[in-house]
Amino acid sequence: VSVQFATATTVGSGTVTAQDASALTGTSAAITSVAGPAAKYAVTPGTTSPIAGATVTITAQLTDANGNAVSTAGTVVTWSATGAAGTFATPTSTTGTTGAATVSYTTAVLVSPYTVTATDGGSLTGTSATFTSVAGPASVARSTVQPSVTVLAADGFSTMTITVQLRDANTNAVHVSGGIVVISATTGTVSATTDNHDGTYTATLTAPSAPSAATVNATLNGVALPGTAITFIPNTATQYVVTSSSVQPVAGTAVTISAQLANV
Repeated sequence: VSVQFATATTVGSGTVTAQDASALTGTSAAITSVAGPAAKYAVTPGTTSPIAGATVTITAQLTDANGNAVSTAGTVVTWSATGAAGTFATPTSTTGTTGAATVSYTTAVLVSPYTVTATDGGSLTGTSATFTSVAGPASVARSTVQPSVTVLAADGFSTMTITVQLRDANTNAVHVSGGIVVISATTGTVSATTDNHDGTYTATLTAPSAPSAATVNATLNGVALPGTAITFIPNTATQYVVTSSSVQPVAGTAVTISAQLANV
């Protein structure tokens, strides 16, 4: 008696057992499937989130149509990439005894998505999934302290928002908390600093009652970031802002006209 038996698409080993109604049985010797003909390359980066400017190892594994590794040595692979201007250590690599070729790829200093493609002389090819570089550690020299406005009335109650954006040494925005940030100002009243857990920190600055020049500052883990100059101007009315309760009143009806002193 015989039967057709389809192996799995993944290389593996197993046995087959036959048993009849009277409980007679028998088991085959181990049956091991092997990879089919080389059909493509499986290209993978050593990490899917390299730090911008860092080097990542790229591997191109020769496989059959089902993704099983094909151990063919001596095939020359040519590399190419999409994304920011990264650089390969060498333009080509040669497969080893496992059928894999490797190359070092240095990402650009600015954050970018990438794909890497390997192609051999026989036109077999493969492209990695997209991987994206990320910002490095926060740099106090590159991180910024940004007020929502740089001029505010010195009236004792007007406010502005101060935002700290953490950036790495290459000015890439950091998108995770980088430690303890404390925002301050040389005059006015500053609220407690809020960590937004996305690389930004915010605080509210309330204006003083007296005009002055000032600087908004911040520290990251006790180390000072570059400050930003702001100005509190006299709270003196310069004109009236005149408004109407309706800009299209029906003819013959009344509208309310307001005149508000303002420093504009």
